[in-house]
Amino acid sequence: MAETLPALPVDLSDLAARAAEFARSSRSAATERAYRSDWADFWNWCGRAGLSPLPASPATVGAYLSARATELKVATLNRRIAAITVAHRTAGLGLDGDHPAIARVLAGIRRAYGTLKKPEIRTGGGAWRVRRARGSRPVAFIMSANLARRHMTTKSP
Repeated sequence: MAETLPALPVDLSDLAARAAEFARSSRSAATERAYRSDWADFWNWCGRAGLSPLPASPATVGAYLSARATELKVATLNRRIAAITVAHRTAGLGLDGDHPAIARVLAGIRRAYGTLKKPEIRTGGGAWRVRRARGSRPVAFIMSANLARRHMTTKSP
């Protein structure tokens, strides 16, 4: 017969401290600062609008995105949604950042204002050149001055 071994005592306070440390280090300090700033902006906007920031309805988040659409880039709005969602989850509340009332507003903002700007070809401090890949159209590469010097001194075949 198999012999059962006695259970080893587990120091839960030590494990809890380790778990808390892992949770604190799950995001970079810069991300944490950005989320705090984003949440504060949303909280203040809700206060001025007379809306509840916690729990916020998807319609409230959509209205907030609309209010900030002319001031912020789409990538920043995406981060704001993430920060608002994290704040709700931390408070034990659910908020779906992909809810249609949020996602469709963001899609409309993306369509109205776009997500990418056309790349600028820098002159002066930087250098660029055009390469042609086999059978393709020319592609412009933007390079730093050091990288450009290294490439310009290398002979092409």
